[in-house]
Amino acid sequence: MMDVSNNANNTPPSPSPSSSCNNSQQSQTQSQPSQNANIDGILIPFDNRFEQIPISLGVGQYVMFGRLPSCHYCFTELIVSGTHCRIVKKTEDTLLVEDFSTNGTFINGKLIGKGKYQLLKSGDRLGLGRPSKDLDLSFVFKGSNQPTFYWEQTGIKKEIMKEYDFIRELGTGNFSVVYEGINKINGKRVAIKYINLKKFQSEPVKFHLQLNREIEILKMVSHENIISIQDIFYIDSEQQLFFILDLADGGELYDKIGYDRPLLNELEAKYVFKQILEAVLYLHNRGIAHRDLKPENILFIDDKNDPLKIKITDFGLARFINEGELARTLCGSPLYVAPEVIVSRTSCTTIPVNGYGKTCDAWSLGAILYIILSGTPPFDDDTDEEMLSTPKLFQQIVSGSYRFPERNWASISKLALDLVVKLLTVDPNQRYTIAQALNHPWITSSFPSS
Repeated sequence: MMDVSNNANNTPPSPSPSSSCNNSQQSQTQSQPSQNANIDGILIPFDNRFEQIPISLGVGQYVMFGRLPSCHYCFTELIVSGTHCRIVKKTEDTLLVEDFSTNGTFINGKLIGKGKYQLLKSGDRLGLGRPSKDLDLSFVFKGSNQPTFYWEQTGIKKEIMKEYDFIRELGTGNFSVVYEGINKINGKRVAIKYINLKKFQSEPVKFHLQLNREIEILKMVSHENIISIQDIFYIDSEQQLFFILDLADGGELYDKIGYDRPLLNELEAKYVFKQILEAVLYLHNRGIAHRDLKPENILFIDDKNDPLKIKITDFGLARFINEGELARTLCGSPLYVAPEVIVSRTSCTTIPVNGYGKTCDAWSLGAILYIILSGTPPFDDDTDEEMLSTPKLFQQIVSGSYRFPERNWASISKLALDLVVKLLTVDPNQRYTIAQALNHPWITSSFPSS
């Protein structure tokens, strides 16, 4: 946080005479920069119903956002205060956001606080109030002549075919295709994740920020049980993005579930689960929550010496969550999503929470452990074959309604069952952390030599 002293020279650029707030979505009055002001950047809206906002200020000038007609940028939405916030140009290369609001002004999801300032940098997300499923008054700030996204930086390579050959398609996701590839120079086999950015015109800013965060996380992690990124290629003219990743082609943990008859015995399940715990603890110690842990995102590497060695993949929903900070986005796969994640974004009110933290991953791991030990999911909506986000399924999760049927659990040790219960605890404050799970007797008991 920074403090800025107001003085007579901190006068705003004059609004044009057409200032009004009668548009149901947004009515903006373009501020008039001083003659010598440079273009500082653009605020690009998440919601396409709103317009881009250019920021062009001289040192000491500011622009005000709010509902009052006197504001330079005027909104009619009730979540916006009369005078909500302002952007101040402190020096030639410093922009600050000052929060005046009741409902909060946020930078990258973190509250600034009424009467306080926060530095605004290129790539930052500025939010007026908290987003809801119906309204998201968030903007990404793209600084003038500054790269907003990682692939826009200078030095990013373009000609992937000079260095890699594509061998075969490994799988497709909602937003990408993954291929097996080979490095033409050293012969190393890799995974190549291909994303066509042209496909995401409906919500390009939100998707690009999510993609940028995935790259940022992958580039900062280095753990034997986490997929790492080796290189990035971007073909600007085609908006084609390629990640070069570790290859893990030994199949998914999902393939070991076995439908009522798990394909892993208890010792094998413990060996796999301990690796997952160690990888997730590594992430949590760096302030990263994965938020989409599920058997499909846990891959086996093709290693004859260690056929059960795993790597966690798919960081598309991962984000940084600082100590004491809470997220509020409803994300994750329905069978593995934590109760507090559902409560934070739906009408379920069984547990009073204002958001969720990294412990949402611990719940997901509890659900994973349940299913790999028993071959069945802990929660089930028998009316929904695809296990989508049904109210019945969510209600089971929020209330913690799961059982241990004798036919599936008779041969499973009581220690394993105890760890499942401690992870599948509805109250996140009472739930086991990843560190506690690693110290649970079922995990710490010796593995037999084989």
